[in-house]
Order: sequence, then C-alpha cells, then structure tokens
Amino acid sequence: MCGMIAVQVQIIWGANLIPLGAACGGDDPRRRPACSRMPDRMAGRPRLAKTLTEIRADLQHLRRWRRSVEQAQSYTFKAVITVIVTGFVGAVWLGVKATLGK
Repeated sequence: MCGMIAVQVQIIWGANLIPLGAACGGDDPRRRPACSRMPDRMAGRPRLAKTLTEIRADLQHLRRWRRSVEQAQSYTFKAVITVIVTGFVGAVWLGVKATLGK
C-alpha cells in the first residue's frame, strides 16, 4: 500500500520529490500523506505529462495492454468454438452409437 502512495505522489509531484516507499508515515515531514501537502488548487487533478518520453512510455504501455486484451479475446473465442464443436461431435457420436446399438 505504501508503494502505491509513493507512486501516486511521484506522479503528482514529480519523480525526485519523495523517494519510493517514503510515504509511510513517521517523524519526517516529507513522509506525511500526499493529501496533507498538496495545494488545494491541485487536489483531485492529475498532472499532465511533461515530457515526450512520458507520453511515449504511456502509449507503449497502452499498446502492450491492448495487445494482451486482444490476445485474451482470441484465446476466449478459440475456447468457445472448441467447446461448441466438442459438444456437437459428442452429440453426433451419441446419436450414431444409439442408432447402431439397436
């Protein structure tokens, strides 16, 4: 949980303000929760990406996520088709077995 808070603080305030894991409390004023140090005008508003590198990294992450979702959909579609075909072949087999069994 503390790592998540530190990551959120890094996103809002910048990567070098608070070291990762330092947002867990304690006597150090830098370790107070992010909401107690955040100016009111910034509360609840995400920080805009500052550099082209950040935008590129975000787009690469979105591309990887989209590809993984498409792959999962592909595997799901193949699994559904396999189940339907297996059921149909099983029904035909039972029909043939019942017909030849008489």
